Amino acid sequence: MWKSENIVVGIVATLAVAAFAYSTFWPKHPRSAATPWQPSRLGALPVGPLAEVYGVERQSPSGRGSADLDLGGRLPREGQIIPGRTVVQGSLSKDVISKIIRQHQNEVKYCYEQELRKNPNLYGKIAVSFTVEGTGDVSEATVNETTMNNSNVETCLTVHIQRWKFPEPRGGAQVFVTYPWVFKASATE
Repeated sequence: MWKSENIVVGIVATLAVAAFAYSTFWPKHPRSAATPWQPSRLGALPVGPLAEVYGVERQSPSGRGSADLDLGGRLPREGQIIPGRTVVQGSLSKDVISKIIRQHQNEVKYCYEQELRKNPNLYGKIAVSFTVEGTGDVSEATVNETTMNNSNVETCLTVHIQRWKFPEPRGGAQVFVTYPWVFKASATE
């Protein structure tokens, strides 16, 4: 018959073997103690071999081992987007058009902020004209007016707008929309 001490010893031995096997053969989680992580205002950032996996430079030019994210004491700039006066010709109301555009505001912001990272002084107005077909699909989107003059932002906007889906207009007729945005950078602290 097994004595209770023998059972406890057997369980402890089994756990010890399992722990050894786990620590030796199981891949390390990126945030385990085996991976060096550096604190920053943006959270913990990896350094060393896993830094590239997470899109962080391996070593700062100073060689201190911190991730290379010199933000000059400030967080990255964020885009501020101000919608303008909507012009609609057709059976969809301005409210319906504005509601769909607000649902896609993150796409508009994405287009601007991609270029804002490259040029922190980027700002201006872009007015896009687009056609909503009887199915609710956007068949055409073109830049009608721009003071930004950044083809990357403008192309990104028109490509995204052509993917948007609107309610079907009454009677299946086309709806012509011109929607302006004013883009400007705002520093976030």
